[in-house]
Amino acid sequence: MKVTITTLQMHRPSSRAPRALPDEVRLERTVAVDPEYARFLYGLVGGPWF
Repeated sequence: MKVTITTLQMHRPSSRAPRALPDEVRLERTVAVDPEYARFLYGLVGGPWF
């Protein structure tokens, strides 16, 4: 079986300012994620491709 792994690296900060988020988008930072919440996010984001 052939496996391809792709990674993305950021070697320096972007020279452009980030775009503003649309009004219906909310971005939150968390410091501790319990397994149940991680599984919920995995299913929410990756569910259609699982």
